[in-house]
This record gives sequence, structure tokens and C-alpha cells, in this order.
Amino acid sequence: MVRRKRTYQTAGKWGTLYGIDVRKFGAGLLVELWGELDMFCIDELKGTLADVTSRREPVLVDLSGISFLDLQSARELAVRSLLHENHLTLINPSHQVIATVEALGLGCRIKLLSATGQDLGPSLKSSEPHALEIDSLATSYGSYP
Repeated sequence: MVRRKRTYQTAGKWGTLYGIDVRKFGAGLLVELWGELDMFCIDELKGTLADVTSRREPVLVDLSGISFLDLQSARELAVRSLLHENHLTLINPSHQVIATVEALGLGCRIKLLSATGQDLGPSLKSSEPHALEIDSLATSYGSYP
């Protein structure tokens, strides 16, 4: 099990900026992401996703706890979900994740499932990528681990 989080202190109170939790779940792994996923945690996100996808077990990535998703983190999730579509599934996206996916025009490129397993892709507003072209992103990574 992997548990990573970044904390901060303000006015004498501690808070959590983001968290990445990996645990066994049935026959595979569950990756739970929460908080603000931005440039400060991209290396940890990449490392975690590389580790879980290298195991060739089914992987569910729960996006319900994400309160902010930046471009780099959205790109990482999108590329990984395309490269490992047979065993990596993005589930239960928060409203913030859906807003980011729509804003970046990724709705037609990545598969997001609700908690009940319903494909949310057709309900996303964006049908054409306009801010990012995922095919070129995957190519630009070269030999993506």
C-alpha cells in the first residue's frame, strides 16, 4: 500500500493539499486521488501510475475526491488511460475533473465512468479536442513507461 500526501500549516491549523492512496481492491488495485492535483505533485502522480500499470492488474482510479486538476495532471491521467485502456479505468470523477476535461476538450478522448459504471463521455459537452491533442501527446512522450 502506498500513501502519499502533502500537508501545509496556516493560522496554526494543518490541512492536506492532495493525497494518493493505493490499495488492493478485489482482483486488482484501487488508486484514490484527492485534493489539489497540480505541478507540485505531478512526479508522485506519474510514479504511482507507472507503478500500478506495470503490475498488469486491473486498476481503478477514483477521481471523486479531486478538488482541482491542472493541465499536467489531466494530461497524465488522459495519456495513461489511453495507453493502458485494457486495465486502467478512471471512475467517479468530481465536478472539478469533469469541468477540466470539458475545458481541455478531452471528453471524446478519455473514458470516465460513474460510480455505477456508466460511461460519462457522451454527456460531456466537448466533442472535439481544442486545447490538447491527446494523440500527439502520447507520441511526444516517446517510450512512455
